[in-house]
Amino acid sequence: MGHIDMDKIRRHYTFRGRVQGVGFRYRASYAASMYGVTGWVCNRYDDSVEMEAEGCLRL
Repeated sequence: MGHIDMDKIRRHYTFRGRVQGVGFRYRASYAASMYGVTGWVCNRYDDSVEMEAEGCLRL
């Protein structure tokens, strides 16, 4: 049976406002790599940005 990592957390976000065309995805990717966070970021047709991130829970 596989090991379940209880220290991981996953979140889904939608950002609205001025988030496209300002380097948001690049900065999110850079920050994620610095903190060991995985996931994805994509531009939506309604000019929002959607992101899902997973990483270790730190208290």
